[in-house]
Amino acid sequence: MLADEWFGPETPVTSLSGGQSRALMIADTAFLSSSPVVLIDEIENAGIDRNKRSRFLSARRKSC
Repeated sequence: MLADEWFGPETPVTSLSGGQSRALMIADTAFLSSSPVVLIDEIENAGIDRNKRSRFLSARRKSC
């Protein structure tokens, strides 16, 4: 979980907060992109924990 607010597969995308939307975008990028580098602007301002993000992307062989 990258954002402090939990959401699941049944959560409508239109009801996500900014942080949840950003976390979903990062997860989508990590899973779907073949690129080894991911550029994300102002990630901490979206409420995403820097350490969680680093571990999540590193586990998927991505750099941020």
